[in-house]
Amino acid sequence: MINRNKFIEQFPDWKLKSEEYLNELQIFLDKADNIENEKLKKDIISQMLKCDKVLTKIAQEKINKIRIKK
Repeated sequence: MINRNKFIEQFPDWKLKSEEYLNELQIFLDKADNIENEKLKKDIISQMLKCDKVLTKIAQEKINKIRIKK
């Protein structure tokens, strides 16, 4: 199984403070745990986390631009 804590440690503070985000992430990981094929399970979780990382980067860039304008 993929080490969840390893990935969560990389998240920015604003993300870790979002109860909604954390709940949705937990639901996804719980559902992924039901996938019997271990390789497929790891591939799906890994790909979702890559997408999440890209979206986080985009959001952080937007946040930083707003801060600069102030």
